[in-house]
Amino acid sequence: MSADSFKGDEIEVSWGPELFTPIQYHTITVGPFRVKIHIQPGETEGAAFSRGWKYLDRMGRQAYQDALPAFLDRCKQAGLAVENARHR
Repeated sequence: MSADSFKGDEIEVSWGPELFTPIQYHTITVGPFRVKIHIQPGETEGAAFSRGWKYLDRMGRQAYQDALPAFLDRCKQAGLAVENARHR
């Protein structure tokens, strides 16, 4: 969540990994993400950073929405496998 580097007309914005625990002791990791933003003529570094941050926020939200159903399905499948093994 910082401006990592300034390279003249370019800025790199980073979002570190986030851990979510939808089920106790089991996590989903979203990120890390990075994007390089070209600073537009007349734009400040702060405005370019905000633009990059908004992009990463959308990416992070989408990654979480994509990861959660797959994660829950894997947990369900693991639970079914354990239950099937008990009944053998």
